[in-house]
Amino acid sequence: MEKGDRDSRVSGRCPVVAIVGGGFSGTVAAVHLLRRAVPGTRVLLIERSGDAGPGVAYATRDDRHVLNVPAGRMSAFPGAPDDLVEWAGVAADAFVPRRVYGEYLRARLAGAAARSAGRLERVVGEVVRLRPARAALELVLSDGRRIACDRAVLAVGGLPGGGPCELPDDERVIADPWAPGALEQAGTASTLIVGSGPTAVDVALTLCDESPAARVAMVSRHGRLPYAHLPGLREPAPPPALAASGPLRLRTLERTVRAHVALCEADGYDWRDVVDGLRPLTADLWSRLPVSDRRWFVRERGRAWEVRRHRLAPGVAATVAALRMYGRLSVLSGGVQAVRRRARGIEVRLGDGRTVIAARVIACAGPGTDVAATPLPVVRRLLADGHASADAVGLGLRATAAGALVDARGGSDGRVWLLGALRRGELWESTAVRELREQAQHVADGVQHSLSASPIATMTG
Repeated sequence: MEKGDRDSRVSGRCPVVAIVGGGFSGTVAAVHLLRRAVPGTRVLLIERSGDAGPGVAYATRDDRHVLNVPAGRMSAFPGAPDDLVEWAGVAADAFVPRRVYGEYLRARLAGAAARSAGRLERVVGEVVRLRPARAALELVLSDGRRIACDRAVLAVGGLPGGGPCELPDDERVIADPWAPGALEQAGTASTLIVGSGPTAVDVALTLCDESPAARVAMVSRHGRLPYAHLPGLREPAPPPALAASGPLRLRTLERTVRAHVALCEADGYDWRDVVDGLRPLTADLWSRLPVSDRRWFVRERGRAWEVRRHRLAPGVAATVAALRMYGRLSVLSGGVQAVRRRARGIEVRLGDGRTVIAARVIACAGPGTDVAATPLPVVRRLLADGHASADAVGLGLRATAAGALVDARGGSDGRVWLLGALRRGELWESTAVRELREQAQHVADGVQHSLSASPIATMTG
C-alpha cells in the first residue's frame, strides 16, 4: 500500500499498527508508537478529513478560539511538561489559539516520523468496520477499501451528539458548526445556538465579532455557561481525605468535597483549585461508585460538573460578559422542544412553551451520551458483531485497565485498543489533554508489548 492507496499486506516479521482517528489522541499515540517502532514497523494513521493532528478540537483557523487550559498544562507528553511552552515560545500561563495547538501536534507527529525506525503512512478515509480474523485484523473503509493490520487503536473521539430534537433539513439550520463555510455570513442576522458549552461560546464569539449587527442567543437545558479560569498558573489544592479503597456513595462523596472546598478556601485556595486537585483521583473515585450513582450523576449532575471542570480562558469570559451586558448575547434555559422551518425564519419552541424565531439555528449541543445509539459506523458494527461491549453507564465501550477492548463475552485478545472519549463510562475523565496524553502513552506501551509477546502471522489482504 502506498499512503493508503492499496490494500495493506502484513508479511514476515514487520508489524502493522492502524490508528483509527487522527485527532489529539490518535496523533499522540502515533508519536509514541513511532518512537518505539522496530525497523520495518508501519504505523497507519487513518483520518477521514486527511488532516491528522488537530482533529475537530484544534482545526479552527479563528484565533478568537483559544485553549481553555494554560499552555503550561497542555504539553502532549507527560514526561515533558514544558514541551508546548518551549515549542510555541509563550508564557506558561498563556491561553494560546487552538490553531497554534493544532500546528504543534502536526509538528510533533512529523518530527517523530522523521526520526523513527518505522514508517508513518497517512490514510484518508473513514473506517466503518473492524473485523478480527485468525491471522490479522481487517479494517473496512467507507469506499470499500480493506486494510489488514496486526493491531488497531480506536481513537475516534467523542460520540456525535444527537441534539435535543430532530432538526429540519434547511440551509438555515447548521448541524455542524465546523463544517467548511458553515459560519460564513451567519453573523449578519439573529442566530439561536442550541447549547451553551465551550463550542457554543466559540461560535458566538465568531458571529458577534464579524458583524456589529449580530444578535445571538444560546439555549440549553439549564442555561449555564462555563465558569472562567482565574488568571495565572495556579497550583491545584490537595485532594480530600478519603478511604483508600472500597465502595463509595455519591451523596457521601459530594458532602466530602463540599466540606473540603470550605476548608481549602479558608487556606487561600479557590474552588477551582479543589476541582483541579481532584483530577488524579477521579478515575478511582468513579469506579468505586455504584452504577446507579454514576448514571444519576451523568443525568443530574453532569452539566454542573462540566461548567466548573471545563472552564473558559479569562479573556474569553470577559468578552462573553461584555456581549451579554450590551445585549448582543443572551442565554436561555429550558432546552429545546421542537425546531420548525417557517417562511420568516426558523421557529424554535423552548421547554417552557416560549417560541423564538431566528434567522439561523446552529447546533452545538455537545457529545452524545448513548453509545448504543451512536451514528459512528465502526462503533455500531463492533457492538453488533460482539467484538465490543458497552460500559455499564452506556457512555462508551469497555476496556481492560491497560486499554485493550473488551468483547461481548467479557474477554480481550489484546489486538484492538481503545483510547479517548469512548472510555468515559469507565474513567469519566477521558476527554482532556492531561488524561489523554497518559492514555496514549500507556496504549502505545501496551500495543508494543503485545506485538513483542506474540509472533506476527503472514497474511495478504
